[in-house]
Amino acid sequence: MSPRFTGPYARDLREFIAFKRTRGCLYGPRVQRRLLSFDRFVAGHSSGRRPALKRLIGKWLSRSGQRHRKTVMADLSTIRQFCLFLRRRIPNCHVPDLRDGPTWKQVRRFRPYIFSIDEVLRLLDHAGTLRPGFRALTFQTMIAVYYCTGIRAGEGTRLRLRDLDLKARTLLVRKSKNKTRWVPFHADLARRLRRYLDERMQLTPNSPNSPLFARPNGLAYENDRFSNEFRDLLRKLGLKGPIGQRGGPRLTDLRHTYATHTLLGWHQDGVDLQSWLPILSAYMGHDHLLGTEHYLSGTPELLDLASKRYWDRFNRRELRL
Repeated sequence: MSPRFTGPYARDLREFIAFKRTRGCLYGPRVQRRLLSFDRFVAGHSSGRRPALKRLIGKWLSRSGQRHRKTVMADLSTIRQFCLFLRRRIPNCHVPDLRDGPTWKQVRRFRPYIFSIDEVLRLLDHAGTLRPGFRALTFQTMIAVYYCTGIRAGEGTRLRLRDLDLKARTLLVRKSKNKTRWVPFHADLARRLRRYLDERMQLTPNSPNSPLFARPNGLAYENDRFSNEFRDLLRKLGLKGPIGQRGGPRLTDLRHTYATHTLLGWHQDGVDLQSWLPILSAYMGHDHLLGTEHYLSGTPELLDLASKRYWDRFNRRELRL
């Protein structure tokens, strides 16, 4: 199902998606959201006529200065494909060059917010105040899963009942970033999941292929819905500014927090990080350490522990020149 485009290029956008799908491209919700954003932007900057795209594409790509460069480049790549499609009908249609994309200086990188353990506990305690009954239990359980396992937001909402094995204490994350992996978890999370599952199995559908995290009607708890409610919770706790104000924690920061807290715990235990970091990388679903490095932040506590370990190893013995 295609999104409801309403701007001057609405018909072209619908036909573009249909064309791509006939060629085997999925063009799922993520790409559709990009095109819907572009459609609304063009509609808001035109007087009903089909405006020239060159100037509008540049404005649309730079509509926010706080997006990651990779996000902007994904927008540029998608809209470039649309322009190539239009050129079949409009020979002089502008097609942006990927080399014209933003530089690292033009797009600010989000600075991840690392929740403290106290803040995570506050999130769990107050999660039940947003929605009563089963919806509150679902919301609390999802926050606990995201914090305790570090899985991606979309991975959590795509989980099915068959993917949870309480006996083995594992989640099966299927075909995420072109790979499937097992995610073990602690006994404390298993107890929370068991309480949730007792309530979840009272809903229908509850077949093995039914969503693990569901609303009272049994339908899947969509990623956007959960993200919006999580954002409301952050505002209620004063961790995020009012509507319209940029910055502040995001749902994906629970994944950043998991990685940083794991590294902090290993520093406290004195483990060999060179040996353990590849384990963390595989656990989080990365092919190499560079992917995991993106989620590690140097908090004051972590830097202090690292400095003390460095001191213990190199400075507490007599150096002979």
